[in-house]
Amino acid sequence: MTFPKIPVGILIICVIFAFIGGLWGFYVAGLINLNPLLQHLPVIGTSFVEDEQEPLEVVISPLEVENEQLKDEITTLQNQLLEFQTKEIKYQEEIEDLKKEIEKLKEEITSLQHQEENIQKLAQYYGQMKPKEVAPIFDNLGDETVLNILLKLEERQVAKILAELDPVRAAKLTKDLNDLSK
Repeated sequence: MTFPKIPVGILIICVIFAFIGGLWGFYVAGLINLNPLLQHLPVIGTSFVEDEQEPLEVVISPLEVENEQLKDEITTLQNQLLEFQTKEIKYQEEIEDLKKEIEKLKEEITSLQHQEENIQKLAQYYGQMKPKEVAPIFDNLGDETVLNILLKLEERQVAKILAELDPVRAAKLTKDLNDLSK
């Protein structure tokens, strides 16, 4: 089998048309832009002058919208988390302060219990003494201490001790006892 001989000139023309056809196909498909080259051709170049195109509307897919919403939600949740962490730190500090205050109050309670025990013991001692012996001692003690001791003694003993004290001091102690009993 023999192939007929094709003249070289026809072959070159076919290759040129195939090349031009391929370029035109790419241009129409939007894969390449030939406008800058075609504008310089005489006669037909004016057909390829680029028109000012209106800006294309940006089409946002539903996934992009959802992605933006999720990003906003994540930001909101992160802000809430930061706010809650700040509040937690504040509450932890308050808890520590309250624990310290509780410890101080426990120490005060213990101290007051010791004072109460001491006053109870003193009241027992003074309760066994004669009123004439107690009066000079009470003259040298502060009113608060004397009042605390008198409150622990029996009424009969308190009356006898007040009778032995200086009348002015006895009157003041009586008034203070009366105020405390209210």
